[in-house]
Amino acid sequence: MLPASTTENGQCVAFPDACKTPAGPTVVPVPYPNTAQLDQSDMATVSMTVFIVGKNAVTENTEITSSSGDEAGVEGGVVSGTIKGPARFRLGSSIVSIEGYAAAYCGTQIGQNGDNNNAPLGVQVTPSQGKVFVAP
Repeated sequence: MLPASTTENGQCVAFPDACKTPAGPTVVPVPYPNTAQLDQSDMATVSMTVFIVGKNAVTENTEITSSSGDEAGVEGGVVSGTIKGPARFRLGSSIVSIEGYAAAYCGTQIGQNGDNNNAPLGVQVTPSQGKVFVAP
């Protein structure tokens, strides 16, 4: 069992997010860590009926509006052409569903930096809370 995700806390990380970065007169691809914070979730995509420790539950439908960490790559991602893109969970619990969507939990895979990710799938690495647990 793993901690259920909420809008209270939680950090998701993907690495490397290769972005085109100015280096003197040239532009080179540089790998950056890409992070997304669950407290920046789009409230239209979280549960409006299930609350965990007083905060909205997060599901595979949840979108985090913006990720960060790749801002120095001002020329955009090598693949996506994007920096600071949104993040969306790719999987969730195979047992627990919330409003018809799989519940997200610490350890869930998440696509970061938009739909055309130039980073490998990320993962929620810090839990949102420590009282309610779900099965993967």
